[in-house]
Amino acid sequence: MFFDGGGDKDFNITLRDYPYRVVKAPFDPRPQTAEYPLLPILQFRTWHTWLYIRASTPPEQRHDDGDDDDDKYRSGRTNVDLGASGQVRHHIADEGGDWCGSIMLDAEWAAKADARQEFIAVSEAKSFTEAECREWTYYVPKERDQSEWDLFYVLLIERKDERWERVGVGKVFKEAFRGLKQREIMLS
Repeated sequence: MFFDGGGDKDFNITLRDYPYRVVKAPFDPRPQTAEYPLLPILQFRTWHTWLYIRASTPPEQRHDDGDDDDDKYRSGRTNVDLGASGQVRHHIADEGGDWCGSIMLDAEWAAKADARQEFIAVSEAKSFTEAECREWTYYVPKERDQSEWDLFYVLLIERKDERWERVGVGKVFKEAFRGLKQREIMLS
């Protein structure tokens, strides 16, 4: 699978508190110098897309209001896949509403969040666990046991002032990122 990486190789985003330039320096065992001060950020380029989160609660356990229009992109208020420290599992869906991944999110954050969220790819992933993907949907035209390295580990990110912050970590099929370009990200 190939993606259009764009032609710009330099970083362009600068901080309001440090507007001079993006500091790129060779490795130095003395990490902090007057010329190259350490900043509490991570700046990089990666694949970016908008996807939808929805609760992984089975349909029979949902509180049905009779209106099916919002089910396609529902972020949900309840969830049966509870993790440690108030984390809950959510499904990730593409623009067409098709299931394409899974993510663990803070229950309080997820209850207030919009369904449409920003995701970035951080590395390749080998496969989904049974908890992440209970039912194989053939999002990629392969059997479950044949699908290896068809995924990205992703971060759900949220914009805070001039930086992004990580909200959750999950896995998404690479196909959900097809045709997209890389974006410069500054995480704090």
